[in-house]
Amino acid sequence: MKHLLITIAVVLMVGCAHGTLQRKAITSDDAPAALGPYSPGVQVGEFLFLSGQIGLNPESGKLVEGGIKEQTKQVLDNLGQCSRKRDGL
Repeated sequence: MKHLLITIAVVLMVGCAHGTLQRKAITSDDAPAALGPYSPGVQVGEFLFLSGQIGLNPESGKLVEGGIKEQTKQVLDNLGQCSRKRDGL
């Protein structure tokens, strides 16, 4: 795993340094907005990097109730929305 992360980092640094990889911020109206100065996702070339998430309901902006199971489901739903936005769905 460590070697894979190092390889990805080197590819991104080299590609970005030469200006060949385009970076695009990914946001979705169906996922919670970022709570800080960052994007929920960034596409660099063919890679999609998603930021850390918590189980926020995008409609209410509040943490979902029920516990870890419900919050985990919400996190995965939120990440899925960002991924679908990147794919144009």
